[in-house]
Amino acid sequence: MELGKIILRLMIYYELLWCVTKVQVKETITRQRRIDLIVEYSNRQTYMVDFRNKAVLGLLRSKFYSAYCSISNLFSATI
Repeated sequence: MELGKIILRLMIYYELLWCVTKVQVKETITRQRRIDLIVEYSNRQTYMVDFRNKAVLGLLRSKFYSAYCSISNLFSATI
């Protein structure tokens, strides 16, 4: 939970919070990977973060794709 708070502060610092509608900090096991943090944006993009593997996945229209953007750099920097 503390790690989630740190990430939220970083997101505010980098002015990403204006479009965030929901943040979930939890551990979820999916079929293929563990998800630790879910960030949902107002444009209906959802980023799911796996801290153990330093992976950021984007879920858009039910398709997974690698999300290489500033937010992935933030998550990698906090690990």
